[in-house]
Amino acid sequence: MKPFFPVAVWYGENRVRAPMMPRVSKIDVERTRRDLANIKKLGFNSVRYWVDWATCEPEYDHYDFKQVENFVDQVDEFGLKVIIQIYLDSAPNWIAVRYPDGLYKAQTGHNVESQASPGYSLDHPGIRDRATKFMKKLATIVREKPAFYGWDVWSEPHIVNWSWFDYMGTTPWFDYSHYAQERFREWLKKRYGSIKELNAKWYRTYSSWNDVKIPKYVTLSTFKDLMDWQQFNLEKLQEDLLWRVETIKEVDPEHIVSSHSAISSLYLSPLEGGGNPDDWKMSKVVDVWGTSFYPKHVGWLMPLDYSLKGFTVDATRCSSHAEGKDFWIGELQAGHAVTGMHFGEPVSKEDVIQWAWIAVSRGAKGLCYYAYYPMSCGYEISGFGLVHPDGELTERSKTAGNVGRVINKNQELFLRARPLKSKVAVVYNIDSYMMLSALREKGNELIRSSLLGLYRLLIRDNIQVDFVSLEQIVSGVLSRYSIVFAPISIVLEQKTAEAMKNYVRKGGVLISEFRPGWSDKDGNNATKIPGMGLDELFGCYELWWRESKHPQVHINEGFSKDLKMLNGSGYEEAFALNGGNAIGVFNDGSAAIVMNKFGKGTAVVIGTLLSREYEKSRAQDIEQFFREMLKIANVNSSAYVTDPSVFIETRLLKFQNDYIAFFFNHEELNEVSSSVILNELTGNYAAFDLVNEKTIPCETGENGLVVNVKLKPLEVLVLKLTKS
Repeated sequence: MKPFFPVAVWYGENRVRAPMMPRVSKIDVERTRRDLANIKKLGFNSVRYWVDWATCEPEYDHYDFKQVENFVDQVDEFGLKVIIQIYLDSAPNWIAVRYPDGLYKAQTGHNVESQASPGYSLDHPGIRDRATKFMKKLATIVREKPAFYGWDVWSEPHIVNWSWFDYMGTTPWFDYSHYAQERFREWLKKRYGSIKELNAKWYRTYSSWNDVKIPKYVTLSTFKDLMDWQQFNLEKLQEDLLWRVETIKEVDPEHIVSSHSAISSLYLSPLEGGGNPDDWKMSKVVDVWGTSFYPKHVGWLMPLDYSLKGFTVDATRCSSHAEGKDFWIGELQAGHAVTGMHFGEPVSKEDVIQWAWIAVSRGAKGLCYYAYYPMSCGYEISGFGLVHPDGELTERSKTAGNVGRVINKNQELFLRARPLKSKVAVVYNIDSYMMLSALREKGNELIRSSLLGLYRLLIRDNIQVDFVSLEQIVSGVLSRYSIVFAPISIVLEQKTAEAMKNYVRKGGVLISEFRPGWSDKDGNNATKIPGMGLDELFGCYELWWRESKHPQVHINEGFSKDLKMLNGSGYEEAFALNGGNAIGVFNDGSAAIVMNKFGKGTAVVIGTLLSREYEKSRAQDIEQFFREMLKIANVNSSAYVTDPSVFIETRLLKFQNDYIAFFFNHEELNEVSSSVILNELTGNYAAFDLVNEKTIPCETGENGLVVNVKLKPLEVLVLKLTKS
């Protein structure tokens, strides 16, 4: 297929909301044609159209795809492309009659009767066969349509989605149905080979595989069963996505097949939110992976500040690029967030511009605004619309469309431009997430805040960071980076620890925090902490540890004359030295931060959560400490803002000898202005403003290309830099 950068808007006839399709005998064709004409005129090049199973197979083996066909044909008349979003969650109710044993079941024992969602358990072979047939028939209908561009086969994958089970009295885990139980047993058989081996790992006395039950709660003795349950669900989600992809590709091998997460898995553990996926697994089995991006949604962490916005998109970039795949923004917030009687901050025209360019500046190759109309009914009624409920255009719709217009004019440039190589990596340790869940640490804020704190530090200095998975580490990915941060890596396998040691031995710099390698993946305590032989790497081992409301670390003068004391967070872990140097101590004089030369490199272990504390306090002394770590690795900013009082976020994409430079003002009320030095660029360049279509003066300085930047509140400058 010809490369294409979709800038789409989610759209359904008769103002219906996803995943619903019109349930009336007549579609308002006049309204639909008016809307499509406006979508095209605004600057969008495609629409994202949803198709739900219930509407298209309302009776067993009786299909009706006329609505889908008519819509795709209409879109073609307006010169737009169509991406089809498949919803199996909205499943026909005859399934419950024909397959009464196909209901989802929670650990509480409650069966879930589907109420338009969450549908039925696709572990049931009969239900899966019917879903397979539905997807194949749909693919047969649309694959030859000229306007059809591609698929999204699973919106926001979870084990169970879009339902709130308040009547259960607790946060439910899924799925405990008969067929899910059987699937878990088969997974355990492959993993352990014999019931004897499973009994040894789980501390059980099962006599038969038929006796094995899915764990439902935490016990004192072992959490290996809960670690296995979470790992199974991660693999199950990946396998179920692969099944959807292969089903479509069997009929339609030509078109792109994608899926997108609700939120990056860096934010959440596998047990939260109805069963979360691992982005690094999901990206392996699709052509394009993606995420939903709602910076002004309702609830926790909202509205997202500049750091959290970038974090969300960069996390998706890294999980996709790890597999050599492009990524899309599957859902990009278009209007005011609503959930029940809770409302987010108003969305401005400046917001929709900035959010789009934040995604594109990280290398996104598709934007899909959610949605054209506000939600017409349901829990989000009146929310998220790009236009008014009656179809009247808003300023947001015009500015969002203008982003599409800019991308359309420069399709090849935006499609082929890629982010620069990062010199800094942060470890995404999903095994630690799973262990914290098994330790009843709800919400796993410890990891999330630590990751966010490190990201915030780096983005303030315009240093691009990659998140790397444990699997990537074992494959040798760390050799690409000058410095690696490994916060809350309390679970490590021996092979991961060896890869870390090898990285430092060859000259890398590794920074870790609080009890690295405390446990292996089986839930066994290490004989020394840092575990898995990392005591040799860090030149120390743990003496004692405790929770602490106000940890204080005093920095030794031999390390820094300027830094005196750092506030930590949550815990204190004291070390005995075994070759390393204590560069910081707790109030009692115990070693709190240890630096060790190992081979050609340097390893540092910190006995408290400095990165988490930075996310909470934004303390400048912690900033300074981590900058000292970056100096050890000779890592500098790729974009230097000459006025130290100003923050202008700068991102670069490269295409052959040209660059796209993005300059962001994240201030909502204030203008910012400063010279920005792009250290990566040497020689003479011509700068062209792609949005306003005019030449911008720039000059070659001693340390790189100098661009004088002046930005209004929330403004973004997008320049094409061409070497002359």
